[in-house]
Amino acid sequence: QQSSNHQSLIAALSPTDEQHRPREGYAVLQVYEQDQLQSEIKIFQHRKAVTHPDPQGQALSVLQAVSAEETLEYYFNGLVTKTNTEFDILRDIARIILNIFCGHPVSASQFSSQATDYLASLRQLYRRFKGQQLTVRLIAVRTILFGPYKIRSLLASNPQKGPLKLYQNNQFLPTVLVIQRHADSGRAFGVFALPAEQASTFKPCTLSALPIDMAQYTYRHLIAEE
Repeated sequence: QQSSNHQSLIAALSPTDEQHRPREGYAVLQVYEQDQLQSEIKIFQHRKAVTHPDPQGQALSVLQAVSAEETLEYYFNGLVTKTNTEFDILRDIARIILNIFCGHPVSASQFSSQATDYLASLRQLYRRFKGQQLTVRLIAVRTILFGPYKIRSLLASNPQKGPLKLYQNNQFLPTVLVIQRHADSGRAFGVFALPAEQASTFKPCTLSALPIDMAQYTYRHLIAEE
């Protein structure tokens, strides 16, 4: 399924969503061994400076996310200037993962070190992925910024209508978070809901004490796991 895996990665790094609106986010590659998380690699959208005219017609330079394909080109082909060894190792592991699961071409000459023992360890890692001793989960993360005024309004609101007010001292209530968009601008905003008729029946508790059986809840009061 290399083709569908590749398309999932492209969607995670795309600068626009399905409705062609700007999308900000990144891709996460999680490596598991026998259901235990061993490593997590993040691939962020690459940005480059572009020039646009401001309302007065003056040239304005801003950072703009490039295409997913260009992000991958930047990530894999030596354009990263960081010298952090751990970062380079994770990038090499990502090369192996995406070669196996997405068909992304990779050459041994691209690895951050050409030392014999280092290349031998990467070959061993490659065999473990191919032999399914290690498995990979791809997570697409989308970042939605609400802005300071929305946060302030939630914190200042009535506790029954603003559940953030109740998130104190590691205490939680079952809550619904809905992401909606303005019809005219497409800008995202968050709606927190705690049914008033049920508020009195729920008492704050620690996160670990909340029930995790989603079947116990209607769509009006799903619990927040985090």
